[in-house]
Amino acid sequence: KRIMKEESIREQNVSMRSCFPKAKGPSVKVDKVEVNRNGEWVEISKPTKLVQALQKENEQKYNCTGHSPLMNPHIHKKLGNFAETRYARQMQEGLKYPPETLPYWTKVMLNKTRFERNIPRIKVALTEEEVRQTWRVTKEKKASAPSGRYNATYNAMAADKTLLKYLTMSMNLPLLTGHAYQRWHTFLDIMAFKKENCIQIDSLRSIVLCEADWNATGRILITKKMMQQAENLELLPNEHLGGRKGRKSIDGAISKQLYIDNTRIMKIPTIILSTDAANCYDRMVHKYISLMCVKWGIEPQVMSALLSPLQSAHHHTRTAYGDSTSFFQGKNLQGAGQGNTGAAPYWTCISASMIEVMKEEGMTSRLRAPISNR
Repeated sequence: KRIMKEESIREQNVSMRSCFPKAKGPSVKVDKVEVNRNGEWVEISKPTKLVQALQKENEQKYNCTGHSPLMNPHIHKKLGNFAETRYARQMQEGLKYPPETLPYWTKVMLNKTRFERNIPRIKVALTEEEVRQTWRVTKEKKASAPSGRYNATYNAMAADKTLLKYLTMSMNLPLLTGHAYQRWHTFLDIMAFKKENCIQIDSLRSIVLCEADWNATGRILITKKMMQQAENLELLPNEHLGGRKGRKSIDGAISKQLYIDNTRIMKIPTIILSTDAANCYDRMVHKYISLMCVKWGIEPQVMSALLSPLQSAHHHTRTAYGDSTSFFQGKNLQGAGQGNTGAAPYWTCISASMIEVMKEEGMTSRLRAPISNR
């Protein structure tokens, strides 16, 4: 009955949307920002200065993990850029322990990356059918890659048997060798306003525009194959709602509302604490992403091919004045970037192990009423 009711509501919504098309959002482009200088907000509108300020802000954002324990030079040398070293594999196999110099909780989190026997390896090579299906559902109108290779071109190639064969080979080469194409290392940061009428630079959102075939490769292997296997093997905690197929943010909101209703009926004193993992997509260390994905069935060289463009990317910037010719390039940038199809699964991997640690370590709040002693 519930399913039939939901389908009925969905059909009504579809019918209404066909009569009343969704209104387009504001097409306001960034043409000026305010920068905090010595406690005062100063407006910048000159194109060159504007790009410089935005690129400086984005570069700091992708470098905000620089002082985290896993980025310590000694640990970085042991685990490598993508946890591709022999030490990292031995640590996952249980033959080595996490380095003693690491903080306690970092070592606890690293212990969560050890291999489990019931998790099979995911086949590296993509099939022609997987590639065809991926491009068939990709929207042609989505913004093109920095190299100018349009989604429509890939869609047309996937529709032809001969071209599909070569396209599949092209997408498989980086996965089999662990080396990414040079054009995969060029990104375009599209700046957008988070809040209306707020032009402060820390209130802007940057959406990463990347190469379409790199994004599609991550969508097939990480978003689809790895996450589907994780669901089938019940690797995700029951409390986890984000980044999972069939689960939406509204599910968490409904659960919260039902809980509140129950406490009111039962007259139970309640405290609700809402916290935000600020800039979580930008604060993910690639070593830990790689360790968790390898544990969940992805081969190590695949992670090198998918993560290396993020670390050495050339970040250009798009504003109201067009795309910048200048760019910033970090030596070891971290994070996944909004717009990357693998960003949500990467955060799901990390947060899943965090939730497990919190549950196992008894990180719960126990409150006692002073009068009733309940």
